[in-house]
Amino acid sequence: LPGPARAPRPRSPAAAPRGGPAGQAPMGQAPLLRSCCTNAADGTGTLQEEKCVVQRDYPHVDFRAQTASNAMQDPSSVQIVRGDLQFERVIKVRLAPPLSGALGLELVRQTELEEWPMLSAVVAGGSLAAWNSANDDQQRIRPGDRVVSVDGVQGSAAAVSVRLQELLKALPREQELVIDFSRSEDTVSPKANQPPAMVQSRWRQALPSCCGSSALCTAVEDSDGGDLPVKVGCGFTDLSSCGMRLPDRVPLLLHFDVNKTVIHSDSISSKASEDGIREAVADLFWGLVTTSRAEESPSRDDGGNASAGGAPPAPRWKWTGTPPGIAPPADVQVEKGATLSTYFKFCKAHVKDKTEMKQCVRTFDKVEDIATKAEMESVVSRALEEIRIPEELRQGCANSALEQAGLKGGVYFIVPTLFHLVASLQREGREFAILFRSFGKDHEKVKNEWNAFCELRHPLFSRLIADIGPLDGSVPHLPDRRVHTLHTLYRDEQGPLLILDTFTNGPEDRTWDSWAKSKPRPTGDTRDGRAFAQAMNSKTVDGLANLQTWMRTHIQQQATSAIKDDWAWWQWHGEKAHAGKLMPLIPGSDAPRQVFFDDNIEVDDPRIVDCRTPGGEVVPARKCLGSGLCVKVNPVEALLSQEYFRSKLRDGEGFAGVSGCKCLGA
Repeated sequence: LPGPARAPRPRSPAAAPRGGPAGQAPMGQAPLLRSCCTNAADGTGTLQEEKCVVQRDYPHVDFRAQTASNAMQDPSSVQIVRGDLQFERVIKVRLAPPLSGALGLELVRQTELEEWPMLSAVVAGGSLAAWNSANDDQQRIRPGDRVVSVDGVQGSAAAVSVRLQELLKALPREQELVIDFSRSEDTVSPKANQPPAMVQSRWRQALPSCCGSSALCTAVEDSDGGDLPVKVGCGFTDLSSCGMRLPDRVPLLLHFDVNKTVIHSDSISSKASEDGIREAVADLFWGLVTTSRAEESPSRDDGGNASAGGAPPAPRWKWTGTPPGIAPPADVQVEKGATLSTYFKFCKAHVKDKTEMKQCVRTFDKVEDIATKAEMESVVSRALEEIRIPEELRQGCANSALEQAGLKGGVYFIVPTLFHLVASLQREGREFAILFRSFGKDHEKVKNEWNAFCELRHPLFSRLIADIGPLDGSVPHLPDRRVHTLHTLYRDEQGPLLILDTFTNGPEDRTWDSWAKSKPRPTGDTRDGRAFAQAMNSKTVDGLANLQTWMRTHIQQQATSAIKDDWAWWQWHGEKAHAGKLMPLIPGSDAPRQVFFDDNIEVDDPRIVDCRTPGGEVVPARKCLGSGLCVKVNPVEALLSQEYFRSKLRDGEGFAGVSGCKCLGA
């Protein structure tokens, strides 16, 4: 098993060869993480081969495994090559459960990005000391060995460091623990008086994904010398919501818009569903908008002579021929005087009558090319087929079971991809919570089907979690993810006010929405919603800081709830993002990752989502959209891919996943 000769190990991370800028893989290639291919000898000396497992991981990782040149002489020897990192031996330590809190290791304080955690001491009486006493010298670990894999986590040195710290905080545990220690020829034992610490480094744009191209992130150790959670600054005031914890270990707070995001429309009728699908398809086809004179005879003056002006310019839309998608196509040349727009936005901009505009959108009447119109109709047909519950599934379910889950008319209500996302996150052991957000009255419909899923009563999708168990609080160690109550988030100049266990739009005779619609436009906010909430004796969460605390508790409980947002406040402010559905980022080094999925988010404007820093400042649009905080959803794309939400989430977490939905085109 010959391999390349072992090269000297550079000390500076800057010297590490990379495939592209900032540690990224070469353009057009998907970055990969390869688990180490080891060749281990069993008790008889027979060589046992473990296959490499290839999976997608962080863009800054290019991790390859090869066999060392001396592997034939020492079957347990292995060489891991990642740029400037090479190790000759990997000792796989398997600690059987139950594992107590006394793991028994201390780490050297490290100051370089590429430094793997180095052992400074094996503490007597700990699990690692017990391992050493039960194994021969070849398998014992010693000061100077480096941790290169923890609990199945492999990748960069930083990823392993963070996972190791998480592990120490999570003990005791009832599962087997596997830690890979490496040993190389130039290993030097650390000084005995160096205290254990986590990595402290300065980071360029390799991670986290929330940092822009010019951002310089700094990892800062805990001044108390404790568990050393890491806090990362992202180049603008007070935003510490992103962390250097592994993306798949960071708690999640997922905000889902309801109408046209997790359900197809605000009605369960098939006609309304088709209208929503047609509108969604219209917003996937990109075309060039140009203006030209109407093809008609020139106008005449009073003397019967042709006038020079002719008819006013008529805008025209022509499909670019690129695959349908949310993002504008990057390889389309836009000539002078033309603009790039989806067919939906073209109709919205150039058809002033609202009823006529909706008609043009749904019928594709403004599409002049017959082939383009046929292509759009074919996507509609495919989506309509996907929205229907397959006959074989319907026949296997009692009508009463379907109706109790809120499924009527033979069509899906909640998009299947949401159930697949939740099942996947639950199976992976992710800590996450969900908030359903809407300006309207769709929450109750979602509640019925969602709770049927959690209680294993859903006739179609409870099978996804049947091996896990019900998510209704009846099983120890499994959270209750049912929606128990609906809340109202009222906004005014004093800040947010979450009215708990109350679903309201204000007094019936003067609703908050009617105030926003009144003509002429109100010059001030006269709703006095705070007094209304007090008169109802409702419990409230007042102010940004208290709302952040409530959301943190919601995450810790891994709960699901629904919030009616303040449409009147958004409407009164001209439907601008800074008055939309509020998503305040939570402060602290252990801050969760938040994501807001909404079909009304634009590719260049959060529009309907008001994302705020922990200090209350508006997060710039480019940060919201570029860091995965605000994610635009198209309901047709969501219908056509079970992995739609999962893919969107992975894209935002720094994985080298597919950007957007590839189910509509090559």
